[in-house]
Amino acid sequence: MSADLQQGDAGTPSARYQSIFLEDGWAHQKYYGWRQIVSEPGLRVLTRARGPLRRALILAHGLNSDALDAAIRRARVIDARTDLILHDFDDAGQDMRKVAGRDWRRATAAERLLNIATFVIDLARDDDALLAAMSSDYRRKIRKAREAGVAITAEESPSAATIDTFLSRFHDMADERGLARLDRAAIENMFSRGDLTLFSATQGGEVLNMLTAYRAGDKAIFLHGVGGDKRNDGSGQYLHFEVMRQLRARGLRWYDLGGLASTDEANGIFRFKKGFGGELVRLGCEYVSRPPLVRAVAGLRARLRG
Repeated sequence: MSADLQQGDAGTPSARYQSIFLEDGWAHQKYYGWRQIVSEPGLRVLTRARGPLRRALILAHGLNSDALDAAIRRARVIDARTDLILHDFDDAGQDMRKVAGRDWRRATAAERLLNIATFVIDLARDDDALLAAMSSDYRRKIRKAREAGVAITAEESPSAATIDTFLSRFHDMADERGLARLDRAAIENMFSRGDLTLFSATQGGEVLNMLTAYRAGDKAIFLHGVGGDKRNDGSGQYLHFEVMRQLRARGLRWYDLGGLASTDEANGIFRFKKGFGGELVRLGCEYVSRPPLVRAVAGLRARLRG
């Protein structure tokens, strides 16, 4: 594998990958209630109301300390009622950081809004090159699924029944693992506005695997996925391979395999995504700065939940 890819500059041809989170059409501001208040080279600032308080997500890349200080001050998000989250795509990570005259601490894993890394597939490669980059085990599983007659379908406007099946399976998995359930209204809105595609792997009428891919700019990201009871039928690997091929046919350049909470080889999600032969993209570090009022409200909410 080659060295980790670096984040590209906004607005330049995508010879180098730039995170889909920096695209104008990213899901945060389009579907999840965030309002974009700043968009300039190297900086995007999103805000979302939380009762009497608000949360600000600052996405920074390619800015030195002085430029970042000045940009955050211009955004005017530093006040007594704003919970501040700074995600710097270029920051390798430190426990504490001084930005715009405030102390920021490194976010815990539970506090992070974005993950630490991802694997990215360059769709400029042909089928042979995509397969050659994968592990030999994945190539074997893809052949196995093909020979077994696994079929791959892509739906831009899935029926309500198909969405029901996907959400039911996903929520069963989420409940089992302690994950958040999906917002059906947001998912349906993504389909209706043409930003989301549902891909399914089926065999003999049985749905084996399903995943959604969200598109923005010249890239797509594996947003949500759920498998069936079969664990070694190769349908998961085959599904992702066909997603790559279909995204490439649409003219997209990059397939982001979705965020990684860990880059430890012992982590199953890391190993699964690594097997596809993508490049590892580090997504930088995230920091929080919470004024006393925000900390007090957060503490009260925690006590009420407990």
